[in-house]
Amino acid sequence: MSRYSVTLNFFLPQNVVVNLKRVDLKEDISFDWRKTNASHCTVKAIQISDNLPDKKELDGWIANSLRVLSK
Repeated sequence: MSRYSVTLNFFLPQNVVVNLKRVDLKEDISFDWRKTNASHCTVKAIQISDNLPDKKELDGWIANSLRVLSK
């Protein structure tokens, strides 16, 4: 099993999490509600690896993500 997972996430405000927990979904959607104020939504799994990416690779992912999200 790989040791590292690089993902693009955004954090959800607590009031959004509270309301989402009330929704009864019948679809095949994965939820992992944790007892924390830092709930997040994973937008994209970028890489799963046994090694940490280097700074140049991380900077490229950040730049590309910012470019897409700014649109």
